[in-house]
Amino acid sequence: MIQRFGLALLLSIGLIPSASAQAAPAVPTAQSSHPKPKLSPVFVDVNLVDFSLFLPAAPTQSSVISSSELEQLHELERTRTPAQIALAQFDDVHEDMTIYSSILGPDFNPGALPSIVLLGSHVRNDASNIVPPLKALFSRPRPFDADPTLHPVCAINHDGSYPSGHTFAGYISAYMLIQMVPERKTEILARADDYAHNRLVCGVHYPSDLEVSRRVAILYAGYLLDNPRFERELAAATTEVRAQLHLVVLPTK
Repeated sequence: MIQRFGLALLLSIGLIPSASAQAAPAVPTAQSSHPKPKLSPVFVDVNLVDFSLFLPAAPTQSSVISSSELEQLHELERTRTPAQIALAQFDDVHEDMTIYSSILGPDFNPGALPSIVLLGSHVRNDASNIVPPLKALFSRPRPFDADPTLHPVCAINHDGSYPSGHTFAGYISAYMLIQMVPERKTEILARADDYAHNRLVCGVHYPSDLEVSRRVAILYAGYLLDNPRFERELAAATTEVRAQLHLVVLPTK
């Protein structure tokens, strides 16, 4: 059996803080209710799981947190370089596992990895039922909507800012990939952090949007652990990607 995430593993790689570092999650002030999934769930049924109950409420626009975060975004806007903007714009249009080809090399090519593509499509399916309802529930305006003096450099829309769909996608992809290629864990997680940070470089999210997105990805990853279908698809994808990258077969558990 392919090694699972597990609570101990999540703690060991820093995906969740230790008990001493965790604060009790705040229940959002809005009532926790979600529209029915637009697509049939694959791994996690949001009719049975209310992710919002595990998340802190979004900072209000009048809060000290939002004011401080807007200052950070203005500072990023003043200091971002053309190279940083180019990478942020690249990441903006790549909301899938292909962002990790910079770590795993050109052989990490979706055209040669049908099992990876299938797994990724099923995760995106679930994400479409998880992230948009949370955006609607928390209803946090995008930073450029709250402060028109900001100048985003990536595609904009006016859906909720909290959480970030791109950031969720980057982290959940990373958490799956480190199961498949654990020897590149450090680089994969660093790329996920950079991918998230590029939403700030774009000027389309607040820092706290990124952290809550990471938390949603962790919660979703936890639910995946008990799903036999996910385990089978992960095992097939692991075998496929390691063969494609000419890596040794992982020991079974």
